[in-house]
Parts: sequence; structure tokens; C-alpha cells
Amino acid sequence: MKWIWAKEEHQNQYVEFAAEFRAEETSEGTKACETYRLRISADTDYAVWINGTFAGNGQYGDYPYYKVYDEIDITRFTVPGSNRIAILGWHMGLDTSMHYSKEAGLAFCILNGEGRTVAESDETTLCRNSRAYRQDISYLITPQLGYAWGYDCTKEDNWKRKDEPGFGAPAVKEIEQELHARPIPKCRVERMADSVIYAQGIYRNPDECRKNTVGAAERILDPAERILNPAERMQAAWLQTKRFGEMTKLAKKKVQDWSSPVPFTAQDGDGIYVVIDLNEESAGYPVIELEVPEECNLYLAYGEQVTDLRVRAEVGGRNFAFEIRLKKGMNRFTGYMRRIAGRYLMLFVESRSMTLHRATLLHCEYPFTVKETHFNDRLLQKIYDAGVRTLRLCAHEHYEDCPWREQALYGMDSRNQMLFGYSVFGEYELPRAGIRLLAYSQKENGLLAICAPTKGTTVIPSFSLYWILALCENAEADYQADFAVEMLPYAERIREAYANRLTGEGIMRFVEQGQWNFHEWVDGLDGDDVFEKGENKRGVPWNAAGQEANGEATKDLISTALFYLAMKKLAWLEGTQGKEAEAARCEELAKKAKEAAKAYYCPENGLYATFRKNGEKVGIHGYTLSLLVCAGIVPEEHKKVLAQALKNPKEVSFDNRGILTDGLIEQSYATLQWKYDALLESGVSSVEEIVEEICETFGRVVLDGLTTLPETEFREDDFGEGGSLCHAWSAVPCYIFNRYLGGEEK
Repeated sequence: MKWIWAKEEHQNQYVEFAAEFRAEETSEGTKACETYRLRISADTDYAVWINGTFAGNGQYGDYPYYKVYDEIDITRFTVPGSNRIAILGWHMGLDTSMHYSKEAGLAFCILNGEGRTVAESDETTLCRNSRAYRQDISYLITPQLGYAWGYDCTKEDNWKRKDEPGFGAPAVKEIEQELHARPIPKCRVERMADSVIYAQGIYRNPDECRKNTVGAAERILDPAERILNPAERMQAAWLQTKRFGEMTKLAKKKVQDWSSPVPFTAQDGDGIYVVIDLNEESAGYPVIELEVPEECNLYLAYGEQVTDLRVRAEVGGRNFAFEIRLKKGMNRFTGYMRRIAGRYLMLFVESRSMTLHRATLLHCEYPFTVKETHFNDRLLQKIYDAGVRTLRLCAHEHYEDCPWREQALYGMDSRNQMLFGYSVFGEYELPRAGIRLLAYSQKENGLLAICAPTKGTTVIPSFSLYWILALCENAEADYQADFAVEMLPYAERIREAYANRLTGEGIMRFVEQGQWNFHEWVDGLDGDDVFEKGENKRGVPWNAAGQEANGEATKDLISTALFYLAMKKLAWLEGTQGKEAEAARCEELAKKAKEAAKAYYCPENGLYATFRKNGEKVGIHGYTLSLLVCAGIVPEEHKKVLAQALKNPKEVSFDNRGILTDGLIEQSYATLQWKYDALLESGVSSVEEIVEEICETFGRVVLDGLTTLPETEFREDDFGEGGSLCHAWSAVPCYIFNRYLGGEEK
């Protein structure tokens, strides 16, 4: 199959392709071949229809040097004789945290049951720029997700079923590359969310009050027309709530299942707004069906909460809304090209009357098999179920940190997901696929990119050590020799990158340009002092060896402890392949790291500092102490002292000089696994006490009505009011409950 695209290319481009193929008939008029399979690959994504019926979507995230094709069984969509395949292709043309931009292109072929090609992409394939998807959208949803989209229902035609004007020959691309089969199953796109109308009223456009726009509106305004994008418009609009019966003349309880249309009318305002509750955190494709009396705009926002008494469409320059131009009469739209997530949808319809037939999400779900685990406690069950749902929503083409704001594969986040998910799903191929994607992002210095697949230059060094942990834990859970052989060279390059930074006082921080020394979102560990600029907060430059111009290199005990842990596990994995010299190298480095940890001990309080800066020991962090206990990198007599500090952080009242402080800097949700394991393995806390702490920490979350576990304890108020309410690294209750409680499987 050949790579094809429109003859003129640009960023955020939507292109339509169509071709005919025959399903050979028998004399009885049935199909001669029983099966038909579509192989397809695209940059950036695709959706395909056979004879006008949706058949599949969702390009696997990949690289130019690791291009992946999907295989879709289209048998049930074909009919004897002539058939039509219609494909919508999207080229973002932008490097993001979840996309490595490649040359625009689409390639496909259809194989019958005998393996014979009955259609393929070539110079005869029909091609045109999409008429309905707008080609001029230039604002981003988020830097991680890339461009937003716009759609025009007034320009729709029947191209998915028959030839329409505007089609011509495509450009045939000279792309020579090996295609790889998708390594994991495709997501299921079958089930609609059970949505209900949550609130309604009228709105007034914000054009006269732009100065009140939340966030960075003026910076993002179109420089030519100075108009607000849909998210800014929805965030800044003036709202007036009205009762459901006042606007519809209906009883709300009788129309919550979309079995009958809901007519809305208003006497004033610039339009009608409706908020839709999906009843739980969800991820999928927006489905909108409504009638309007004239052409008008629909603005569609999505989000995880309604704290602003509306869906938070715009926050800090992030834009979670799209624009759809509605035609007069009935409009039906499903946005297969962009997966969105949240609990709420919000519709702004620029009309004083409209009839809503449906507004919901079409779920997109990785085909996990969930082990149904039951606990004889309702609160424990709610927390566990929220953790399971969090893990499910944060996995699609690959693992995601969160399905709403970023959809990005990070080394630390995904390691937590894998570890927590083994006992929930018993699934090992998705973890291996994620480990491979991250491995293929390896930089010249041996470290992995911040996310995968991405071309970005930013690196979080410690996440490469988490990648080694994930690789080894996957082997412990479900050993695959071939996979170990494939991945060990990447692990060895990471090992040597860290070995070059190992001193008698531990690992020197990576402070060259592009290195973000992040550990977790707490004071002192967010890496804010060195990020991309090659200098610290005071503007003092660092040299290539990671040293301040006027001082010695900062050493990092967290990285040292993670390196020790990674080397001990990697030594075992090398041993499974009979690589005795490599295993010995890992053991030697682990021994040096263990010895270096002594330099951080504070005899005046019995704890360990996190950093050594210019000869001083700086920072006492729960994460650091947890790692030391779990790794076994400190003397046995120190372990219980550290564990006691973890158990009673408010009672820790001395810094590294013995001066009274406000207590130990506690851990975020991202690293609680280490804390709980440290407390239990040291014997300082019982299982019952840990479960009680989990109920205190996460019980408030589920009792407040959340169906997933949030990114941090501050929920949506964190990160400039952009905190996620569904974040995979927080699903630690699943891990603890399954490991230490062992609920009843049914």
C-alpha cells in the first residue's frame, strides 16, 4: 500500500479519502470470502466508514522509525458486490507530549480471507480536504494535546456513501518505512454514557466584557480579528440559570433517558446553555443530536467539575471547548477524531429555541478484563472501585497520566499504573507496549524523553529509573525472555548515564539544558530550581558537569536510592539472560550507591536529608525516607526511626541542624505506594492502620461524589485551578488492598 495525502499540506489538516472495492459474490448472491480485513496507518489519526457505517478509529502512537498499522475486521460492514470505504484522516503537524509529528500521510489496504488485496491506497484513491472539519483552527487545547477542532454541519454531504463534488487524485508520497503490527488490542467504541441534563439557562456573549475573561485570553486572541476562542467565550459569558420546567414545559424526571426530545425555549439572552452530567468520569467521543430553527453556532465544552457553576472551559491558557456550526433542522455529530474526558458537557446554542435529542459521550475503552474483587466494607469498596475506574480511564492507545488534560505517557506515572494494575487486570501486553514506546524515546545522553511518543527535548531524569523498575516488575509479573532481550540495551544505557553521575556523596543532579529534576509535587521536589534554562532560580549558570559556577554540584538522595533499587532489580533481570558481567556491574553500582547514602545521615535527629548542596544537608522529605526503607539502603537500626517519622510526620520537629521546624515534608499521592510499603514492611504500622489512613485520605474523595481519584489532595484547585480529578498515579488503594487485604474474587 502506498502513502497518500492531499496535494497541499498544512498543520491541523483534515482530509477525506474514498475508494470502491468488491466483495465477490457466489451464484447464490452471498459473499464468496467470509472475512475482510482493513490494514491502515496514518499521521496523526483516522476514522473509517464502510458503506456509511463507522468501522473504527484510533491510530496507535508511534515514531517515524516505528510506524504502526492497525488491522480491523470489517466483514460485518461489507455486502456482496460493490462496497465503499471512506476515511477521514487528520494531520496535526505539531510535536506535543503525546505525538511525534511525522510527514502527513495515510496508507491502507483491504485483504480478503484468502489474503488477496481487494483495495489499497494509491493514485486512484479519491481525495479532498474535508469540507465539514474546519481547516483554519490554530488554537491549542493544551500544549500536551495540541490543536483543537471546529466543525460545520452546513457543509456536510454524503461522501461516506457515494461520490460527491471536490474529490480528485491524491499526492502519492515517497515514504519507505517498515510497518509494524499494533502491539495491543484496539479500544472498544460501543457504549454511550448514561447522561442526564444537570442545569440549563440563558447566556450573554462576552464580547463587551473581554477584560473579565479568565486566563490568558488576550494572549490567545486571534491577532487579525481579536475574537475569543470557544473556551474563552464560554468561560467569560454571563449566565442566568432557569428552571427546567420553565424552559421546556416538561417534567424533568420523565425525560432523563433521551427516549423523547427535549425542547428548550428562551425569551431573552443570546442563546441557551445546557449542562450535561455523564454521572461518572468518562472518556470517549462527543455525541450531539439536536434541532435548531436556523443556522447558528454551538459551543461545546467538557470538564471534570462545575466548581465555577459552569464547566470550566478555559483555565490558564488551556482550552477545553470546540465550535460546531449547526444547520437548520436536525444535526447529528460524533467527534471520532478527538477523544475527550470529564464528567460534564456544556452546550451553548446561539438560538432562543432548540430541541435536544441527545448529548453524551461514546465511551472509548481499552478491553481490560477486570477481576471483580469485593470487600466486606462499603467505603473500602467505593475507594477500590474508584481506583479501578481511574486505571481504566487512563489507558487507551497507551497509558495516560490523565485522560482530560494531557493523555501523556510518563515514565513514573505509567510505572504506577502498571504495578497497581497487575492485580486488577492481570494484563501484561499494554505495560510492555508502554515500556517499548518510552524506550524508543531514548536520548543521546541515555535518558528517556519526558513522554512518549514525543520529539520533545525535555527530560525528567528520575523517570528513566522508574522505567527500569517498570521493566523489571513486568518481568517479575509475567516474564518474557524476548522482551527482556529487546529492552536490556536501553536499560544499560540508562545505567551508564547514572553511573557517570555517581559520586561518593550520591548522584549529581542532571542540570544541563532540558533536564527537569522533578520528583513529586511537594516543596523542594518539584525541580523548580533547575528547568530547561541551565541555571537555577538565582540565575547562576551550571557547567556541563552539573556544578554551579561558584559552588559544588548538588547531590540527590532520591535519585541515589532509586538508582540503587533499579540496579538491584536490573542485576536480577540481567541474570535471567545469563549476562553475568552485566549483572555484576549493576551490583557494583548498587553497592556504591548504598555507601553514598551515608553522606545524607543527620545524627542530630536520626533522619536523612534529601540533598547535599555546597556541603550542607538540605530538606527532610517523606518520599526520601520511604525510598530508603523500601530499598534497604540504610542500616536496619535506622529503618524504624525513619518509618516512625513517616507514621507521625507532624511530630518530626528538627531540621538537619537540629533546629525546630514545622515537621516532615509529606508525600503526595504520586509516591504513597513507597510510604505504605515502608510502614508495613518495617512493622511500624499494621495493615489495619494503613487501611484506616487510606480511608481518611481517599474516603473524602469518594464521599464527595468523585468516581475517580484526583491528581493531588487539592483536586481541581491545584496547578492554577487545572488539577485533574482522574490521575492514574493515585490508584494506590488498588495496590494496597489487593496486596495486603486480598479481597474476595467473584
